[in-house]
Amino acid sequence: MEQAYVELIELYHGKNTPKAIVVARELTKNIPGSVVGWSVLSRLLLSANNHKEALIPARRAWEMQSNNPTLTQIYAIVLQLNGKSKQAVRIYEQLYRMDPTDQETTARMVELYREIGNLEDALALLDEMAKQGGTGKPAVLMQKALILWELKRFQQASDLLQGLAKEFPDSDRVRYLSAIGLERTEQWAPALAAYESVPANSSFHYHSDFRRVVILKQIKKYDEAAALGRQLVEDKQADWDAWGMLSGVYADADRFKDAVEAADEGYKKFPERPRLLFLKGVYLEKSGNRDACIETMRLVLAKDPTNSSAYNYLGYLFVEKGENLDEAETLIKKALELKPDDGFYLDSLGWLYYQKKDYGKATAALEKALKIEPKEGVIMEHLGDVRKMSGDDKGARDLYESALKTQLEPRDRPRIEDKLRDALKDTKKAGN
Repeated sequence: MEQAYVELIELYHGKNTPKAIVVARELTKNIPGSVVGWSVLSRLLLSANNHKEALIPARRAWEMQSNNPTLTQIYAIVLQLNGKSKQAVRIYEQLYRMDPTDQETTARMVELYREIGNLEDALALLDEMAKQGGTGKPAVLMQKALILWELKRFQQASDLLQGLAKEFPDSDRVRYLSAIGLERTEQWAPALAAYESVPANSSFHYHSDFRRVVILKQIKKYDEAAALGRQLVEDKQADWDAWGMLSGVYADADRFKDAVEAADEGYKKFPERPRLLFLKGVYLEKSGNRDACIETMRLVLAKDPTNSSAYNYLGYLFVEKGENLDEAETLIKKALELKPDDGFYLDSLGWLYYQKKDYGKATAALEKALKIEPKEGVIMEHLGDVRKMSGDDKGARDLYESALKTQLEPRDRPRIEDKLRDALKDTKKAGN
């Protein structure tokens, strides 16, 4: 009788899955002790993306034959799909004990350990796998490096990957990951050399060149970065982010006209990516073309009404000049509606209230912004301005001094230095 049901299920499966599920349910109802029935039902429900209903039949099959690796794996997968990560880990651990060499099981366990935040257990599992050696050892160690990165143990990850690169010098993947390890530990010259060593015919070559541009930009070798970036955007693998990177290189080098042109050229190739249009607007403003920037930001919002950065940027442009303040408030509040805890958006709101002379609201917004971005000098400056207008000259002076100890853009530092000099004069007059 069981075999008849199974044959009927096989007949329907692939052609009429709902009908196959009905037959499988009938099988488990009429023969509740059928391991095959519960197992088949769980698989059919999984294939129909009905993960919740698959849970009971998967558990029933596993309970009947808990030493069956296939049934154990199905139950673990169903638990994982239903968000029951801790239970799934225990089942995978059982499966791992059945076959400690199964790399798929190990990978799933590591994924779950990550999900529940137990990364140290993931490392211990990978160490155990690595001791077994074999052809899977490089993959295991690379997985370990990724876990170490998540734990922010960058040097340990880098050392592990450098060892792997020596052991497996012909592996492009290992070379690429070892270069990432060097980059994350800020060993710029060795990282550049490692990325450059990835062969031109490797699937990792494009990504290696992309990272080289990132590093060259970081160490301010803008001409080299721009030259390589220009080659990168001509690559057949080039995506929109390559154009964004190139325009960013030009901007960092104060070549804003080139930055605008690169962002514009990229947007024409990838019109579905308004981020490039946003960058064009940013660099237009930095080049001194404020009107074109405003026009471009409005276009960004027309194409992407969820772009919080554009709402804030446009709103802040108005606030800086003390114009269109009601529209600016609408724009900045829309940005905060999309990203409520963004310190920079809160800074814009605080500065808006400053311009409206509502110093109580300005103080509240800027203090909240500074808690979120405690190292941002311009927020300190703005809060200092509010303190000054509220009659707290000493508070203003302290904030200006703190702001000058942070990383500031060249255009911001002279302005804050002037404010500090004035504040020192005021506090001296007041005898503070």
